[in-house]
Amino acid sequence: MQRQTGFTLLEILIVIVIASSVLVFALPAYKRAQDKNQYLAAQGVLVDVGMAIQLFDADRIASGDVSRLASYHVAPIQITPQYQDDKNAAYKTAATTDIEKLTLGGYQRGVYGLFAKGYLQPIIFDDSGSTIQGYRLYLCAAPYPSFGTSHNLCCGSSSDVLACIQDTRTSTRASGGMYYGARFYSDGRIEQISK
Repeated sequence: MQRQTGFTLLEILIVIVIASSVLVFALPAYKRAQDKNQYLAAQGVLVDVGMAIQLFDADRIASGDVSRLASYHVAPIQITPQYQDDKNAAYKTAATTDIEKLTLGGYQRGVYGLFAKGYLQPIIFDDSGSTIQGYRLYLCAAPYPSFGTSHNLCCGSSSDVLACIQDTRTSTRASGGMYYGARFYSDGRIEQISK
């Protein structure tokens, strides 16, 4: 008599239960790791922006303007693709303007100047066009008492913050606000913000 080989129903059920258990525990961990990777990618862009602002400010000071870029505007500016569009009239103006005059006639001209003068290389934004890995990127302003800290978004109330990132997907991320944002300070320090 020939013996049949194969799996019994019980063996198949045991394998399904084990695989389901592994999936239940592994999937959230994978999603949290994915959230952390997206945060680190956005933080890398934040560091590039912060260092570009430091160089920009140093060159402005060397040219005779002793004020920082942040002191020329009263609210954080979200950095979007428009600032790196070399066909944009404001970009062309910034490219031909002397560095010490870049903020005259509009504080946003300095942001265009970061790209137009080569301090900052083009940033790859998400398909939505205004975020990087789901994070908004802001150039921080010098705090004004009349606005308070709530107006400054992720920038906080310190005048030493040059730029910050803020999560737009907190409610849908597995990490639940653990990687809400980060701040880049004028001394090169990075501070993680949790929600």
